Amino acid sequence: MKHIEDLEELDSEVLERIAADSGITVPETLKQDIGATARILEAVTKPCSVLSAPADTGRRITLFSYAATAVALAAVLITVRPGTPKDTFDDPYLALAEFERTMNYIQDKTGAGLEFAGNKVEPVIEKTLNILK
Repeated sequence: MKHIEDLEELDSEVLERIAADSGITVPETLKQDIGATARILEAVTKPCSVLSAPADTGRRITLFSYAATAVALAAVLITVRPGTPKDTFDDPYLALAEFERTMNYIQDKTGAGLEFAGNKVEPVIEKTLNILK
């Protein structure tokens, strides 16, 4: 293995001879592949005639508004789901029982949150009142 300094000192003829002796095979389709890649790159970098004309600003705005309308319509169609909700009850007593269970759950969680917040807030309020006195 040669060092980089040794390779930098070699002239181009020696490097070409080393490359020829290395036995690396080049695929037969390499030239075609490079040409195809160049054509794809040219097609991708070529400006689009529909959107590139400066005098065609109105058309660009129209195309943009159509695209925005399509996105908004898709969002509405995805979020709106027709049909009856899954939490409906045929029996009003079952509905009332579920409502009471839900309200009790909310009350328990709210009470616990207020108790936690109260323990943290009371010292701050006391310090603030002492400073204001």
